Amino acid sequence: MVIVPGGPDTPLTLSILYDEGRFAAPQVICILERLAGMLRSFAGAAESDPLLGDLAVLLPGERQQVLVEWNDTVTAFPREASLPELFAGVARAFPEAPAIIGDSGTGGEVWSYARLDAVSDRLAERLGALGLAGEAAVGIAMERRRS
Repeated sequence: MVIVPGGPDTPLTLSILYDEGRFAAPQVICILERLAGMLRSFAGAAESDPLLGDLAVLLPGERQQVLVEWNDTVTAFPREASLPELFAGVARAFPEAPAIIGDSGTGGEVWSYARLDAVSDRLAERLGALGLAGEAAVGIAMERRRS
């Protein structure tokens, strides 16, 4: 890559030699546009002593795409359903999908939604038989795991 500094009336020039067998021209142009954008960002913030993390890496169109278009995560959510009802719905729809994946300390054991639903139902029944109401808080005691 060659960078030719500009003067008061001459812009900075970036040029690059690349292996056309490994890179397509649009990829290389995109790299140069990003570098130019970072240099402009750095030059514009030079008075404030910018940090590397403050420099713009995305091109203006990409910033819009990442922050707005790809971030459209609004999802219809059944507000009238309780968490147990929502979980039961997932367990019915995807019974064999992994719900819990253990760490290496448990051998990476995987529990499906069907298994987790069945075990949680048995636990709820047991707690109900002990006299706990549906909204009662329940403490869980576990051994401390050493990592």
